[in-house]
Amino acid sequence: TAFPALIDPQPEFDPDKAGWKKVFEDEFEGDRLDETAWQIRNPGTDHLVKVGDGMVRLGVDFPAGCTNRIAPSLLVASLWSRQSWLYGYFEARVKFSRQNGWWAAFWLYGEKVDNPFTEGFEIDIFEDYFTRRLTPEGTPEMSLDHNLHMYCGSRKSLKSWNYNSALPGSLDDWHRIGCKWTPFEISYYLDGKLIRSDAGVA
Repeated sequence: TAFPALIDPQPEFDPDKAGWKKVFEDEFEGDRLDETAWQIRNPGTDHLVKVGDGMVRLGVDFPAGCTNRIAPSLLVASLWSRQSWLYGYFEARVKFSRQNGWWAAFWLYGEKVDNPFTEGFEIDIFEDYFTRRLTPEGTPEMSLDHNLHMYCGSRKSLKSWNYNSALPGSLDDWHRIGCKWTPFEISYYLDGKLIRSDAGVA
């Protein structure tokens, strides 16, 4: 009752129909990354970011001589937006990964994680490591992982919530996955529908 807002996650959400103002969009047209909008975060991975056919592909590579698959020299492409936002609806159209042993992720993350009310949230909109196993013999699960982490005092205190949700269809399908983030709500959406999940607190 101390907050003048109703916490009422919508079963379906369309930001355009809700009258939300669009402030950023990238359809990845052409054959080059818009470097005014995106930063390739990991040094030496520019060649693993491919733009074409209206999409961006982020790759992984083992440098020559790398025999340990957990080696620090593993090259993984990662994009960070150059602009930052506090609250909004964040969405990406994706195909979830199917290569054994790897996973893709879509996070909201601050440059620093000192104050949980300004920069201390890590909102994992999805991680898809359950869609395939570590080895080709493993049985994939049509399941997504979602997390919310709150850092307090330079990571000295951490509170986390973990969620799992069922992924419909097949790994050949494209999906829109998003997160509605307000001062009172963090809700995950798949194809415009509220993700029903099981939650755990750590």
